[in-house]
Amino acid sequence: MKKRNLQELLSPNMTETERKGIALARQASCEGSVLLENNGTLPIKPCRVALFGFGARHLINTGVGSGDVSARYEIQVEDGLKQAGFEIATTAWLDTFDQIYAKHRKDLREELLKKSEETGIDCIHVWYQYSHEHIACQPILETDMPPAEAAIYVLSRKEGEGRDNAWQKGCYLPADWEVEHIRVLRERYERLIVLLNIGTVLDMQEIRKIGPDAVLAIYQGGAELGYAVADMLTGAVPPSGKLTTTWAEDYWDYSNSKVFGPQYPELMVPYSEGIYFGYRYFDSFKVKPLYAFGYGLTYTQFEFNCKAISHEKDTIRMDVSVQNAGSFKGKQTVQLYLSAPWGKLDKPAQVLCAYAKTDMLLPGESQELSLSFRLADFASYDTEEACYLLEKGAYVLRLADVSDSSRPCGVIELAENFITRKVKNVFSVPIELDEIRPERPGETTLPEDLPRISLNRDDIPWTEEPVYSEAPVNYLGRLTEEDVLLSAGEKRRMNVREDITLPDVITGKATLEELIASMTVEELIHLVTGQIYVHPVYKMNCYSQHVLGCCGETTNYFAGEEHPRKIPFLTTGDGGSGLHLIEKFQLDEKGEIIYLDPVLVFEHGAFGIDGYVDGLPYYYQYTTALPVPTQLANTWNTELTEKLGDVVGAEMERYGVDIWLAPGVNLHRNPLGGRNFEYYSEDPFLTASIASSIARGTQKHPGKGVCVKHMAANNQETNRTSHTACVSERTMREMYLRPFEWVVRDARPFSIMTSLNCVNGPHGTNSHELATSILQDEWGFDGLIMTDWNTTRKDRGASTSACIRAGMHIIMPGSENDLRLLREGLEKDSPLEKAVPLGDLQKSAMGVLRAVIRSMED
Repeated sequence: MKKRNLQELLSPNMTETERKGIALARQASCEGSVLLENNGTLPIKPCRVALFGFGARHLINTGVGSGDVSARYEIQVEDGLKQAGFEIATTAWLDTFDQIYAKHRKDLREELLKKSEETGIDCIHVWYQYSHEHIACQPILETDMPPAEAAIYVLSRKEGEGRDNAWQKGCYLPADWEVEHIRVLRERYERLIVLLNIGTVLDMQEIRKIGPDAVLAIYQGGAELGYAVADMLTGAVPPSGKLTTTWAEDYWDYSNSKVFGPQYPELMVPYSEGIYFGYRYFDSFKVKPLYAFGYGLTYTQFEFNCKAISHEKDTIRMDVSVQNAGSFKGKQTVQLYLSAPWGKLDKPAQVLCAYAKTDMLLPGESQELSLSFRLADFASYDTEEACYLLEKGAYVLRLADVSDSSRPCGVIELAENFITRKVKNVFSVPIELDEIRPERPGETTLPEDLPRISLNRDDIPWTEEPVYSEAPVNYLGRLTEEDVLLSAGEKRRMNVREDITLPDVITGKATLEELIASMTVEELIHLVTGQIYVHPVYKMNCYSQHVLGCCGETTNYFAGEEHPRKIPFLTTGDGGSGLHLIEKFQLDEKGEIIYLDPVLVFEHGAFGIDGYVDGLPYYYQYTTALPVPTQLANTWNTELTEKLGDVVGAEMERYGVDIWLAPGVNLHRNPLGGRNFEYYSEDPFLTASIASSIARGTQKHPGKGVCVKHMAANNQETNRTSHTACVSERTMREMYLRPFEWVVRDARPFSIMTSLNCVNGPHGTNSHELATSILQDEWGFDGLIMTDWNTTRKDRGASTSACIRAGMHIIMPGSENDLRLLREGLEKDSPLEKAVPLGDLQKSAMGVLRAVIRSMED
């Protein structure tokens, strides 16, 4: 297991990995920004511009919470424009806002500390509730608008963990003052460009009525977003992003608008839209969106057509020719959709099944792309028969550069029904769920000359029904249902060695099962509980003892040469937009990290308070700030996102982080989701393909791994630890589980994290259906299964012992209460919690040790 070299961290100089990561992030900012409107104003040559808006000097580069990331520096829009040769005519207005903003930050810190003291809630979680607040800029007066060739307005939003967005002004809707700013600029300047510095979706009705000449969604694009903005505005690097989430004309057009988050604060949340949300709903129910899934303008025009269709078994391949038919360079993304026939089951009008992106093409240049997919991956789930089913009929292939303009380009014909996989139904919905369903489509006449492929039974893969786990057998040979612990004497009579070490297992002197069998109950419960380290000031258990900024560790109960087991610990680091560490730290005379004020830690010094000790050297942990995951998905470029994952893996090696708590593959069920910025898309296939590429890049580094989260249906922050997602079996399997399944298959992630919310009854951490039946029995997942943080805390409702019985491997971040409850749960007549079978505890410990061994790979 490679651990960091502290001597390397004494230099503040930028590493080659960081330089590489910043350059790739800047590229991803351009490829993931989406040009929503343009009447020919863009690209624009450097000129004198009037620059206004919150984000002109204070860009939001990520969201709040575990998706946050630290960066060495942040390039603002003003910085980028100046470097590109623009003259900024509105410095005085920007200076005035700087003063307003500085006072706001000072007042906010004082309010945070006061609120924390009054409520007893730690500063970090108080910060969650305040950090989304958006400070208003001062008015733009006639005297603030000097002559300029164009106006640029930067509208910003901050989202994050702990709170959903709301259908209200200043949140999902533009604030009155933002609308007024844009209106007066439209009246004053001949050319008006609006930049949207957002995490996911913003209501555009009022802004479009005003009619800016160009609207570019720049999202939250990492450390050099300001430079990337200048690249895009001038056309040096044209924007080439495509939307991964549908933007509706009106929020109430979304299929689940009335049963989501702040609009529906009930604890039982019905997923009554079923499989019909996002473009599946808009296409199937013929509701016209404002900007469809896959939408994104370019500075040029492209032509593309299907050259050939072929197949090997059920893997379909399409070759497509793309030509830049315009007068400016650019990149184009070709999207392939599949329309399945209705039979016993209703089907969406179309689903994304493949895509590919060109290189940068000059005017007149062409490129051949190859798109492929496995038909069995898009089988529907038949709840009555508990199977994945391809129904007979014509499967129409549809080619597009945006979902709502797809055109037929081929047909796959099945003469009979094919079951691809037999399973069992594992979910029981706790409420009556009346799912919506579109009208059955009429017969469609397809062109006679469309290429056709016929598949037969030999072409379609078949997977036998898995064996489902009941009570596991413990490694001493006793059935767990007997619920009896073996004494030391009984172990000796069964010839179980007491002195087996992890090195014995690695060298083949003993098996992992023998090591587990030799362990005491106290050793086992420490293995399945995260390391308990209480913050010395704020009494919180969320921090790593060994890597400042990491949010937890597995137990170091066995660490050190003096412990006979010699089992090392693993560190876990947050950050959906890159590795989230604290930028610098100091060590005390014992060599231990000096911990700082949590507000300072969480905001990385943004409040201007120095908590460091004079005379002690600094150790530096600068990491690469990537664009937010939604923007990464907007690139539709898995080659690029895999390279970004590789950067994160290299930084994990440098700083001693073993598990990166990313990627998050929950879907954009609704545009108000507070953590949508931290997730990729409304589409499970696109989500999985981008997440898998990032996981593969990260895990190129031996012993380093990702943790895919949050399984499953973790789609809102409103009542996030207490609401129950009520989801049908079909919807769960076709939508919310598929991204996890495909990433498990395609990237073999190191770990999976379960969700904070309840799923059809039990908490995600207590769901045997998710952790055992689905993850381990059906998918054969052999990695580490961990809880989300603090789900077993009293106010969050999950049961400690039920985590182990469900098949979880480790409870994070761990607490003394978790250890106590596990000890009591292993007593046959525990009065507090249902007993924990020894076999379940051993099985969980086995999962932790497998992860430790994997982290030691060279």
